[in-house]
Amino acid sequence: MMAAAAAAVGLASVEGSLVHDRNVGDFRQVDPDDDNKGDFFTATSDKAYYSSSNDPFVCVTSFDKVLQQVVSGINYQFHVHGCAVDAPSKAKADCTCGDRPIQKFVIEVYAQAWTQTYKVTKV
Repeated sequence: MMAAAAAAVGLASVEGSLVHDRNVGDFRQVDPDDDNKGDFFTATSDKAYYSSSNDPFVCVTSFDKVLQQVVSGINYQFHVHGCAVDAPSKAKADCTCGDRPIQKFVIEVYAQAWTQTYKVTKV
């Protein structure tokens, strides 16, 4: 009986070590890919998707890091380099900064692609 109890405790500790130490709903880093970049550019290239009229529009020249959190859709945090532009039409995937200064930005986006729901929540 003691051997069975010891084995059960040992098994429980092994199983516990196999479980991720990340909580459900936490942000996790993912590679920038066509899907998350597609969500990004869909949201950032349309003024209707911005939650604040004070947020700048950004022409992104590089993606440094992408974090995502699965909720009713996906919350993203895009860590990017780019420049502020004066219109969302200038924030499309093929945009260029020209002589505008390149800066770091963290742009937060909510996307629920299957319902066509997008929101730029913070720049």
